[in-house]
Amino acid sequence: MFSGDIGHGNKPLIRNPQYIREADYVIMESTYGDRLHQDPPDYAKELAAVCRDTFRRGGNLVIPAFSVGRTQEMLYFLRKIKTEGMLPEFEGFEVYIDSPLAVEATNIFHKNVKECFDEEALELVRKGKNPISFPGLKVSVTSDESKMINFIEKPIVIISASGMCEAGRIRHHLKHNLWRKDSTILFVGYQVPGTLGNLLLSGAKEVRLFGETIEVHANPEPGGNQRPCGPAAPAGMGQGIWGNPKEVLCSPWGGQRLRYLCVAFGKRNGHCGIGALQRGCLRFGIKRLHCPGEPGAEGQEGEGFPCSFQCICKASGGWGTALVRDPQIGREAQ
Repeated sequence: MFSGDIGHGNKPLIRNPQYIREADYVIMESTYGDRLHQDPPDYAKELAAVCRDTFRRGGNLVIPAFSVGRTQEMLYFLRKIKTEGMLPEFEGFEVYIDSPLAVEATNIFHKNVKECFDEEALELVRKGKNPISFPGLKVSVTSDESKMINFIEKPIVIISASGMCEAGRIRHHLKHNLWRKDSTILFVGYQVPGTLGNLLLSGAKEVRLFGETIEVHANPEPGGNQRPCGPAAPAGMGQGIWGNPKEVLCSPWGGQRLRYLCVAFGKRNGHCGIGALQRGCLRFGIKRLHCPGEPGAEGQEGEGFPCSFQCICKASGGWGTALVRDPQIGREAQ
């Protein structure tokens, strides 16, 4: 079983994923397996507040968002803001989707309502309401339509890809809005270190776009959806497998992230603490646990560690072994 990216549960619009019950081999991501998150905030309320503050200044709200999934979530929240009258002073504000792929993806959402929407979204459909459409929603497909957005004089919301600002039309909108003190750049997805999005969130004073140096005066704002998933999501997927996998490959990182995941795995059988790094996985039934990402180290298998436990890491010179330390028994295992 290949997991792909494992996100939060209880997402708007789309049904929660169904766990696979049996698998011999599991390949799953664990990138943010060491992060715990509080209950999700009221995204619509937070978004309405950002819109209000930006519109009062006379600026644009620019939202870098991936075309599939995140864009449709933003439309869902913006529809809620409009239909529930959360911005009475700006009730006619316009929202522009400037991404051909996002437009096509949104059309696919419309064609797969019964198969994909959750119960809340389906209830809106039964009442004759479109969960991701509303008055004032505009789409931009051609490059000329995209360019014209930046000549609109009234405050608007611009949703464009890519989500980390590394490519796509969003870079043009950043060029036209970063220098404006009245505009806001709202990041609603995780920004990987080294990307333009992460640079802006980190407080960069200027950036390079299209061969020009652009001063940053706009307000970069981290949105609630900017938080990546925590161990509950990957561990929940793992615990959904009733059968005992023979091998689990956690990718792309090991170390502390892996430890937290193994603790979570171990809790299925009542085991807690860092010691579950090996005991929990073995009690869970995993015969081998691979965790690429950390340099190899040599060590001896300590007493109390079943010989079947292996933690294999991909080092620069190929596959090596990682030293795993269990503070509960003061031993080390290779």
